[in-house]
Amino acid sequence: MNKFVKSLLLGTALACAGPAQAAGFPTESITIVVPYSPGGGTDIMARLVGQALAKDLGVSVLIDNRPGASGNIGTNHVAKSKPDGYTLLFTSSGHVINPSLFKHLPFDPVGDFAPVAELASGPSVLVVNTQSGYRTPADLVAAGKNKELTFGSAGLGQPTHLAAEKFAAAGGIKLLHIPYKGSGAAEIALAGGETDFLVDSIPAALPFIRSGKTRALAVTGVQRFPIPALQQVPTLVEAGFAGFDFVTWWGVLAPAGTPGDRIDVLSRALDKAMQSAELQQRFIEIGATPGVKPPAAFASYIDAELAAYRKLITALGIPAQ
Repeated sequence: MNKFVKSLLLGTALACAGPAQAAGFPTESITIVVPYSPGGGTDIMARLVGQALAKDLGVSVLIDNRPGASGNIGTNHVAKSKPDGYTLLFTSSGHVINPSLFKHLPFDPVGDFAPVAELASGPSVLVVNTQSGYRTPADLVAAGKNKELTFGSAGLGQPTHLAAEKFAAAGGIKLLHIPYKGSGAAEIALAGGETDFLVDSIPAALPFIRSGKTRALAVTGVQRFPIPALQQVPTLVEAGFAGFDFVTWWGVLAPAGTPGDRIDVLSRALDKAMQSAELQQRFIEIGATPGVKPPAAFASYIDAELAAYRKLITALGIPAQ
């Protein structure tokens, strides 16, 4: 039986034992670990959610950025933390990508975590420096036929890495990957002319697009993203890349062994926060579509995503490190 499922069955049994079991939780501050540097999409959303949780639960919610090793440093910290509901991981699709790209992870991405809730998902956006001559994705492909293009990412195995590799494969070009410690650093590098392009989450890319430091060429979803800064930006499908669809998700995990009644408290609080019209609008404005999956559904989704990314990484021929 899947370790996630065992944990969830135990959590359900504990929750059914009565609400009194969760009485007194939480009574102290909660720490949300973001395994990436400040300024990236995951960090931005974690701070919004943290503010909403603090208001609802009546305790302080601290954001702890622990970047490095493609998110593995912060993730490992949470995996080894006390399973009491006071230390959480705010992560992204990178959580299910890394197992296929790293041979020796210091944690089990499934067995060492208990899913709390998926909160949102959204496409990425292909961006270039505004000083470059690239105006369309086809311009990048044409350039890539004649020279080696460079692209930045939030780290090896992150969605920003995989999306760019998928774009390169679709265009029939080869690229030089330059990983950074988070999207914030990758965006700064692009704005400074250190790389040719970046396929980043919309929340991380928008500040640079709006400030005029980068130019959006296309989004990776099946439809255009409905905010003023991007509504005129075509999808990669519209730009001639048939069937191209790449979506990143964001969610919250707790250390395995966290009591089921506490997982339930946190999951319900997160769901309540994401039902707020104000927070939903804020997520859409920064480039993510709210959509909550409770623990059981999130666990099943993680299993499916692990298999899907394993297949994609094999098809792209990216070797494990």
